[in-house]
Amino acid sequence: MDQVEIVASRIVDTLGSAFVLADGIIDISASVGIAFAGQTHHDPEQLLHAADLAMYQVKRDGGGNHQIIDLRPKHLAEHHMDLRIALGKAEERGQLSIEYQPIVRTHDAVVIGVEALLRWDHPERGPVPPSTMIPLAEQSGLIVEIGRWVIEQACIDRLSGELSETGLMLSVNVSAYQVMAPDFVGPRHAL
Repeated sequence: MDQVEIVASRIVDTLGSAFVLADGIIDISASVGIAFAGQTHHDPEQLLHAADLAMYQVKRDGGGNHQIIDLRPKHLAEHHMDLRIALGKAEERGQLSIEYQPIVRTHDAVVIGVEALLRWDHPERGPVPPSTMIPLAEQSGLIVEIGRWVIEQACIDRLSGELSETGLMLSVNVSAYQVMAPDFVGPRHAL
C-alpha cells in the first residue's frame, strides 16, 4: 500500500508542475483516485467505480491531490456499512433524486414515455451508482421505504411537475421486496 501512496504522490507532483511550451507556460493539477484491492479479485467495474469515487472526493476537497480507497475485505465491509447507514438518512437529507430517461419506440424513434431512475448524491462520496445503492437498499431492508418514495415522487412529478403536460407514459422500476411488502398496494400510494 505504501508503494501505491508513493506512486500517487509522484503523479500529482509531476502533473502539478508547470509545463513549458513554445507559446507559454501551462499550469495544471491532477486529482487522482485509486482503488486498491491487494491480492483479492474484484470486478474491474467495481474498481473503476471506487477509483472514480476517490477522484471526486479529491476534487471536492480542492483538487491537486490523491485519494486511495482500500477494497480489501475488511475495509470494503466498513465502507458498505457506512453507506448503508447513510442511505437510511439519504431521503430525509434531500440526497435522493429522480432522473427521467426517455423511452423510445424503436420503429420510428418517437419518445413515448420516461423511466424514473433513482439517484443518490452522497455529500462526501458523490454520486453512488445504482449498482451499489440498490443492493445495499435491498440487503438492509430500506428498499421498501426508498421504493415508496420513488413511486410517490414520480407520481407527483407526473401530475404536477414538468412531466404533467407531456402526455408521456411513466415507468417506475419496482423491487421484488416492494411487491412482497404487505402495504405495497393500498391507499398510501393513491395520489
